[in-house]
Amino acid sequence: MKQFACRTLLAILVLAGMIAGRTNLRAQSNSAAEEEVLKVESRRLQAIKDSDVATLETIFAPEFTFVSAVGEFHTLAELLSDIRTGKLKYTSQQHSDVHVRVYGDSAILTGRSGSRYVLDGKPGGDPRSYLNVYIKRDGQWRLVARQETVMKKE
Repeated sequence: MKQFACRTLLAILVLAGMIAGRTNLRAQSNSAAEEEVLKVESRRLQAIKDSDVATLETIFAPEFTFVSAVGEFHTLAELLSDIRTGKLKYTSQQHSDVHVRVYGDSAILTGRSGSRYVLDGKPGGDPRSYLNVYIKRDGQWRLVARQETVMKKE
């Protein structure tokens, strides 16, 4: 009986170790994926600052959609056209409270933005929160959707 209890305890410890190992690998995997998404996001922000449409075309998915802080819906073609023509130009970028959560080949990135821009010659950029949705396609993280919301003034 004592031998049976020792074997059972050993089996439980081995099983617990295997489960902990798989959980740790998954956490490491998510951590690596989170870092990948943050790097792509950093490249996106730099490309927007530089009006680098060619780089943006490699980051945005063709079906990208954007809902602005005032509720306007924009397609990728509209956004890239505004950047390409100079209709939209970012003058400063300030992001904070950035968090990434990865779910397999999808990632949600949230944060706050105090970035400033000029659109049609008019300055803009009220403080806002945002949500970006990335998917991993053909080994690359691509931005498929962005939603902004003006932050409540206190």
